[in-house]
Amino acid sequence: MPTDNSDKTEQGLRERKLIYAALLIACGVIALAAGPVAGLWSFAQVAIMIELAHWIGTFTGVQSRRRW
Repeated sequence: MPTDNSDKTEQGLRERKLIYAALLIACGVIALAAGPVAGLWSFAQVAIMIELAHWIGTFTGVQSRRRW
C-alpha cells in the first residue's frame, strides 16, 4: 500500500517530466530558429536553474501548496 509521501514523490516526478517536455519543445523551436547550439544552451541553462530551485526547495524543506 503506497504511503502519502510516496504519492507526493510520484506526483512531483510526473510534474517535472511535464515541465521538461515543455522545455524540450520550446528549446526545439529555438534550435530551429537560431540554431542547434542556441537550443541546447537554452535547454541547459533552464534545466540547471530548475534543478537548482528543486534542490534548494528540498534542502530547506519548502513544500508546494496546491490550491486545487
